[in-house]
Amino acid sequence: MKVVVISAHLDDFEVGFGGLAALLVSAGHEVISVNTIPGKANVIHEGRSVTDVRKDESVKSHSILGLKPIILSYFEQMLSVNPETRKVFQELILDLKPDCLFTHWGMDTNPDHRATSMLAIEPCLGKGVNTELFCYEVASGRGRPQSLGFFPTHYVDIAEVLETKRKMVMCHASQNPDAIWNEQLSETHKMRGDELGFKYAEAYVRLTRFGHLHPELGKFLKPTSFQLPKGMSVVVDPQLIGLKV
Repeated sequence: MKVVVISAHLDDFEVGFGGLAALLVSAGHEVISVNTIPGKANVIHEGRSVTDVRKDESVKSHSILGLKPIILSYFEQMLSVNPETRKVFQELILDLKPDCLFTHWGMDTNPDHRATSMLAIEPCLGKGVNTELFCYEVASGRGRPQSLGFFPTHYVDIAEVLETKRKMVMCHASQNPDAIWNEQLSETHKMRGDELGFKYAEAYVRLTRFGHLHPELGKFLKPTSFQLPKGMSVVVDPQLIGLKV
C-alpha cells in the first residue's frame, strides 16, 4: 500500500502523523512524505538560513523511519490556492498515485495548513477518483487551538511507537521540541487515547467518498465508539460519480 502524506511545515508530518507513519513503515508499507513549507523567507538561524536548518532537521527526523522527505519551496504564509499551485499539486498526485492520502484538516487557524489541505485534497475529488482520504490534527497547546471542529472518525493506538515519534519530533531542534512534546503532544495523545480506551492515540477524520476502509488501513485505524451522524446528506451512488465497484 502506498500512503502519501502532504504536510505544511517541516515538523507537521511528525506531529500529526508520526505514530501512524512508524506503524505503517514497520508493517512494510510505502510512506511518502511531501512537505510544502521549508521555513520563512530571508530568515537566519544561528548563522544559517532557517530553511536550510529546517530541511536538515526534517531529513534527520525522516531518516529514523528510513524515509527521505520531498520538500517543496513555498515560504510561510506565501502558499496560496491558485491555478499555478493547483496544477503543481494535481501533477504531484497523478505522479505519486497514492492508495491513500493524509493531510491537514482544512478548518485550521494556520493559513499554511488550510492552503496545504485544500491543494492536497482537491486532486482526489475528481469524478471517478476514490483515493482513501484522511485528515490529521495538529496538536494544540492550552489556550492555543489550531485544528478546529475536528471530531475524529478513527483512532490509532501509538503506545508501541510513542518513543519513536518523540525522537522524530526532537530532531526539530530549532522549533523548541521539548515544548511541542510536553505542552502539546503529550496531552493530545492521552486525551485521544482516553476517547477509545488506548493509553496513547492519534486521531483522524476519514473523508473518503465511498466504500469501506482499505483492509490494510483497518489494521491500524479503529473507528470511534460514538454514534456519529451521517457525513453526507445523500446516499452515494458510486456509478453517478464515476466509480467502479
